[in-house]
Amino acid sequence: MFAVSIVMRFFVDYYEEGKQFPVRDLTSIAKNYLKTDFIFDFIPLIPLQELALPRGYARFFYIIKIFRLFNGFKLLNVEHIMEYIKKFYKSKVDRMIQSDVEIGEDIVRDNNNIRTLLVIKYIIRLAKLFYIIVSICYFLGFTWYIFCELILEHQEAVVNEYGGSSSAA
Repeated sequence: MFAVSIVMRFFVDYYEEGKQFPVRDLTSIAKNYLKTDFIFDFIPLIPLQELALPRGYARFFYIIKIFRLFNGFKLLNVEHIMEYIKKFYKSKVDRMIQSDVEIGEDIVRDNNNIRTLLVIKYIIRLAKLFYIIVSICYFLGFTWYIFCELILEHQEAVVNEYGGSSSAA
């Protein structure tokens, strides 16, 4: 999912400071992305933990993978998703009105599907909340795992230093 997100970022326009219209030139978009957020998106995808740190300490490299959480939060921007859904429903209503003008005049029928849009919006919000809860649980669980391993390593070092038993009376 994150690799697809990286590829998609090479095609998404951006706004330059002081300009009214977005930049849509693919070369400019790619250069801007490579200069700004690419490194933060790419590093968590590389399995460097075996190469970067000595044996036994590779687990600390997983902390870098926390950057994926921020990417996930960007992907689940409710307002941004709802804009696309509203555009879809608007184009659907426009096609209906073009085919039958009477539909545009009908005040009883919900042509804009407002109720459906609200349900979709709350489902997306619920999915985002679920993602946040799972991410926090993952982060706290991983932190606890590292803490427990550090305590066990410390206890083993103390036991080895004092001759194999911790109760010398």
